[in-house]
Amino acid sequence: MFKDELENIKEKYKNIDFETVYIDSNSQGAWIDSIKNFKCYYNIDILGETLEINEIDLHIRKYIEEITENDIFLYEYYIDSEKMEKIKNTKKYQKFINEIIKDVNNWIEEINKECKYLIDNEYRYPYDINDPDDLEFLNNFFENEQFIFEEAKK
Repeated sequence: MFKDELENIKEKYKNIDFETVYIDSNSQGAWIDSIKNFKCYYNIDILGETLEINEIDLHIRKYIEEITENDIFLYEYYIDSEKMEKIKNTKKYQKFINEIIKDVNNWIEEINKECKYLIDNEYRYPYDINDPDDLEFLNNFFENEQFIFEEAKK
């Protein structure tokens, strides 16, 4: 179920790519440990320069925190500081940055939602075939297996 949801998220956010989400735990609880191969693909041409994302700094504290403009790093080493200031003051640049922030924060919200279910249910064992969530888990976990259900002996 979790891997299917991650695949759905990958399909939904075409400009955001990642391999998988790792969750870890200890006696104090569980948390998102890391996002493997997280990359964003956004670019724009402004004032004759092409800006691309170099990196987005994801802050993980149990869950991934929302990003701000300060967490977005662009390839801009080749642009002098005066021109970069002009670029940053354009409406086109602000719209570009706001689009990235919106998309990445929506992605974060969906990843956190999927991970929350696993984290909250870390020690819950599915057992009730009348519960749709339990049945889905049991069907997927024991794929291609057959079971015989017997009445409990009194």
